[in-house]
Amino acid sequence: MERVSITPLTRVRVEERNVEPAALLPFSLALDEADAPMDVVDALALAAFATGRQPWARTARVERPRADATLLPANARVLRSATEDGRSSVFAVGDGWTLRRDRRRRRR
Repeated sequence: MERVSITPLTRVRVEERNVEPAALLPFSLALDEADAPMDVVDALALAAFATGRQPWARTARVERPRADATLLPANARVLRSATEDGRSSVFAVGDGWTLRRDRRRRRR
């Protein structure tokens, strides 16, 4: 593992109250042949949080949802959807929020 150090310049910028921490974190996405559509959905869902446009995040786990439950708010606008090996992932947005729904088919 390589060592990580914080330079004095970075330390000063973080301590300034008017600096957005997301400005210090370059958000980039690189895709290659090893990535799947599910990976794109995951990355898109993190973008608003990583850039600071939506600075709060919450994760919830729903145990045994009904098979017909969409697990999306009624006003959700689905921007991306991917399915792979019994798993589906949806990237949806609404007024001021972003949602990634990841659902796995129950094994019997």
